[in-house]
Amino acid sequence: MSRIRSVHPGIWTDEDFVELSDAAKLLLIGLWGEADDHGIFEWRPVRLKMRLRAWDGHPVEGSLDELVKLRFVKRYELEGREFGAIRNFCKWQRPKTPQYVHPTTTDIDEYVALASEQQRPERGTALGKMLWERQGGECFYCASTITYFRKRATSLEVDHKMPISRGGDDDVANLVAACKPCNSLKGAMTDDEFRNRFPVESLVANCCEKRSSQSATNVVALRDHAAKSATREATFQMEDGGGRGGEREKNSKGGYAFSGKVIRLSPRDFDQWQESYPDVELRSALQSRDDWLVTQPEPERKRWFNSTSNWLAKRQQAAKAGEKLEMPIA
Repeated sequence: MSRIRSVHPGIWTDEDFVELSDAAKLLLIGLWGEADDHGIFEWRPVRLKMRLRAWDGHPVEGSLDELVKLRFVKRYELEGREFGAIRNFCKWQRPKTPQYVHPTTTDIDEYVALASEQQRPERGTALGKMLWERQGGECFYCASTITYFRKRATSLEVDHKMPISRGGDDDVANLVAACKPCNSLKGAMTDDEFRNRFPVESLVANCCEKRSSQSATNVVALRDHAAKSATREATFQMEDGGGRGGEREKNSKGGYAFSGKVIRLSPRDFDQWQESYPDVELRSALQSRDDWLVTQPEPERKRWFNSTSNWLAKRQQAAKAGEKLEMPIA
């Protein structure tokens, strides 16, 4: 059964794709719809001809051989039948309820990028909630209050710090939660380009303008949400003894890998930062940053996750460039 597929715009400038003949290009796109959700199709040229090129007399055998030669497709035999696997199919085609019809091997799973996709975080609300928690419920760019619930004035959108079109990927380290105005304004810019072009003050003004134009009701809802967030923050601080601290280390289940007076990192976030900033002595850097944040106003302390991530990124760049790491704390 044929399926609806998406075509990534980057394919039209892919060096390997443009080397294909027009017939092979058309056949490859047709195979996306013919393959199962695993990226596997039966290697039956006559049947493929009838289903994908029935309107003309062009044979598909030559186009299939061309796709194999340029490594777009791999031909294999299993259980007495022949199949074709489409390279990196699972990386770009992501049906909500995938149905795997044809048998595969471990090598074929790697070829269609199924193994890497199974390790990805769940999409949709679960991913948004994870990013929302990691960022303390704030937009990564303007620090405005956002929510992972959908169809709200403050609903978050998942953004790529390095856009896919610029060579970025869907790794969690490259994903952030952003408010809709910031995500729309950023477009295809990288994180650094966006911040250099739009200071935080202008982003805050832009978000307020966009949200206030929705309706007076939405503005009131935003203010109420912000007030409730402030109340929860104050309540938490009273229960926690002030700030965001506690013990320096919590080894109990559900504790923090690093817990300072302001900075608190779960084991997952700590590991992700270690992976993202391998040239930085993370625990020492976090301690210095935490000591500095204690002296800062409340707004700066509340957005500690975003600001600390950017600060660590600068230290990582300096380390890779062979520069000294004695950089300003701010």
